Amino acid sequence: MTRRPYNATKGAPTLARLREASEAGLTIYEAAERARIKVSTARGYSYEHGIIFPRIEKLKLRIESEKPATDRERAMAALYQSGMTLEEIGTQYGITRERVRQLISRVGIPRSNGGQSKKAEQKRARIISEKNQISLAERGCTQDEWRMLRDMGRQMMKDGATRSRTPIGAFACQRKHARRRKIEWKLTLWQWWCIWRDSGKFEHRGRGSGYCMCRRGDQGGYELGNVFIGTARQNSSDGNKKSNLPMGVHADPRNKKKPFKAQARINGELQCLGSFESPWLAHAAYLSAIEAAR
Repeated sequence: MTRRPYNATKGAPTLARLREASEAGLTIYEAAERARIKVSTARGYSYEHGIIFPRIEKLKLRIESEKPATDRERAMAALYQSGMTLEEIGTQYGITRERVRQLISRVGIPRSNGGQSKKAEQKRARIISEKNQISLAERGCTQDEWRMLRDMGRQMMKDGATRSRTPIGAFACQRKHARRRKIEWKLTLWQWWCIWRDSGKFEHRGRGSGYCMCRRGDQGGYELGNVFIGTARQNSSDGNKKSNLPMGVHADPRNKKKPFKAQARINGELQCLGSFESPWLAHAAYLSAIEAAR
């Protein structure tokens, strides 16, 4: 049985009103009321001319979305933001997960700010926190700080350096050497690196004319407050070890206010650099003079 086509000329005004209602997002019931025709007639027009009206369920959702959120919906949204999934919330309230999604969407909570996304975010944060705690206990630094040293070492090795010249490799070598000499080691990787970094001499580290980590008076262990960065010559000086003074520093008992004198041999000539209140100020003057002479 074929449907009799509608008279296009006679029904033009009605057809125009139905199309306007369709573009406005009205349902077929609202469109029929606006065009002052029966719903069955409006449905016939829609079939004949391909006019699409939204379903009644969409209208209900639109009306719901315009209403202010209830306490129940805000409670659902809070649970969703805490990490509960739509399924878990639906089970708690006795509704489907899709209904939960519809209700919390009225509160304005984006999907990426709760549920599985929130659980995954919390899990990542927990894993990072656990790794940082382990790294702080073992190395004295966070995972990101350790990765920074690791990446620095990898780049140095790409440029031709050996592993023992990288920050992590150099730390391991010095600690191993100290333990072999039965010297107590109390520095973490990050403490060791900060001492070298603050000195600005890490790239010049090494024996001969380079710099190394020295113990004050060559006594005690490697720990904060008992180490400093000095020249390799200073570290191996017997006079330094006997007098318990840094390289280039001599005691001057006649000077009560500034009993430490700094001297340096520059271009074969011994030069006096002045007197200082502490041996470390005198040693700093010595290092500055040696560095300036290079």
